[in-house]
Amino acid sequence: MTQQKFLKLLFEPGETTCFASSPYDTALALEPTSSTLWFSINPLHTGRADANVTAYRNFLIEIDSMPLKEQIAYVTSRLPVSSIVYSGGKSYHFIISLQTPLQTYSEYIRQAKAILDAVPEADKSTKNPSRLSRLPGVLRPDTKLLQELLYLGQRVPINALPQPIIEQEKLQATDKLFVTSQLIAVLEQGVDNFIANKFSGRNQFFYWLGKRCSELGQTKAEKRATVDKFYERLNNKQSFSKMEAYSAARVKY
Repeated sequence: MTQQKFLKLLFEPGETTCFASSPYDTALALEPTSSTLWFSINPLHTGRADANVTAYRNFLIEIDSMPLKEQIAYVTSRLPVSSIVYSGGKSYHFIISLQTPLQTYSEYIRQAKAILDAVPEADKSTKNPSRLSRLPGVLRPDTKLLQELLYLGQRVPINALPQPIIEQEKLQATDKLFVTSQLIAVLEQGVDNFIANKFSGRNQFFYWLGKRCSELGQTKAEKRATVDKFYERLNNKQSFSKMEAYSAARVKY
């Protein structure tokens, strides 16, 4: 079993992720280098951050509080896994790779919670999609032990996993929860993509955003902060200043 086969299972050709020699690294690449110790478990663009995930495919399970010899049986008796890597320390890293990636960050977090609920001893902090995991096939410097690939299987169908519990609610267009979900959806899709698909331009989008802020009952300061947040997520700010965004959203500055 090779490192290349491991990465081929988790990523599609052309997908980039963060291959890190330090937990603080954020730069992306197509493949690891000789100094790589960690990798971000899902493909990314721009840099290592949950907002930059391009395919919500892989989930990480890690347990530090259980004896090493008990961890594999504990996890595999409860969940199907795609790979198992010895961390070179006190845990194994289990990855579940989906046959079909989820579409949004919200879906991913709900599914991650359902997975982690099935293994209560697992570290709950592994639920975010840009999480780092140990890369197999390299020597861990602090322990002098090999980060070893112990098992490599297949991608898993979503219906083989525990399903998240989603409360169904009937929401009106001005319901605060519904409006909040609209704004989250914009961030998940990407502000520039949302504008291209729904509006004639950035002015129209920020006018729409200002109306949503009013429906949420935001104060002047809160509304300005929301406009700031969405303005900073624009990839294309050319010839469009923040003051123009404020004006379109009817925010006094």
